[in-house]
Amino acid sequence: MTKYYPAQIKKINKESTSNVNVGVYTSYNQSNVISEYNNIKQAKKLTQSIQPLQIKPTVDEYKDGYFNRYFLKKITDNKIFEIDKKSYDLYSGGIIDKNLYTGIKIIWKITGKIESIQKNELIIELGVEDFNKKVVQVAEKEFNGLLSFISKNYIMFWKNDHF
Repeated sequence: MTKYYPAQIKKINKESTSNVNVGVYTSYNQSNVISEYNNIKQAKKLTQSIQPLQIKPTVDEYKDGYFNRYFLKKITDNKIFEIDKKSYDLYSGGIIDKNLYTGIKIIWKITGKIESIQKNELIIELGVEDFNKKVVQVAEKEFNGLLSFISKNYIMFWKNDHF
């Protein structure tokens, strides 16, 4: 990019020729403009291609007992939707505009007992429902609206199978 600083430029018209003081002008070469246009076009395409998805845990994730869930919220209307890892990676990598969306990743327990195990009024092990509820409550502080979005379905994806 070439910058031109104040200079005397002759203004020519039919009646007279006079000198005019000019401010800073920037010259863009065609390849810079095309490159910038393509970047904007790609970002717009990625933003438009974000689709809400209902993710399902894999067999390996069921064996682990946990999996990650990913959510985006459009800043302009606070609409929350679930997305896949690939879309979340685009968001966290800055490809999806963080001025338009905010995102969060949470861990979700999917196997084990539904209810927590207690002994003498002490919780020995958090059940699936209590674990996921606590995760959502903590995430709600940073990602307002997630609690409502989950709709108290804290055992979603739970399987009683032992892997």
